[in-house]
Amino acid sequence: MTLSYQGIFMSDDTRAVDFARAYVATGNAVDAAILTGSETKTDAGKDAYRLLRHPVVIQEIERHKENKRAGHAVTLGSLTRELEESYSMAKLMEEPATMRSITMAKAKLHGLDVKKIEHTGRSGGPIVLWGGK
Repeated sequence: MTLSYQGIFMSDDTRAVDFARAYVATGNAVDAAILTGSETKTDAGKDAYRLLRHPVVIQEIERHKENKRAGHAVTLGSLTRELEESYSMAKLMEEPATMRSITMAKAKLHGLDVKKIEHTGRSGGPIVLWGGK
């Protein structure tokens, strides 16, 4: 069955799916259009514009994005768990310096290690905000 969406003809939406996969892989819609059948760069630009609005393409790109996000699921919780596992290993191996480093890394991760900077004026004196000498 041949389908049409805004002037693009596809057999069972296979080009739309192929275009979406090529677009996700290359990050370039024109290159993806060329890889999936556009003959000239001008045609590829027009096809890419239309294909990026095709419902099947939109759905396929979103599916790929979700899969990518799930594969890179690094969260505050997962990082904390990794640090806790490392801490346990350092404790078993009796490495206090490593344990201290891991504790500080965990504090930084959770925003507890805040560096405080004291600002001073000339020669360590007070900061003059307006007009004073």
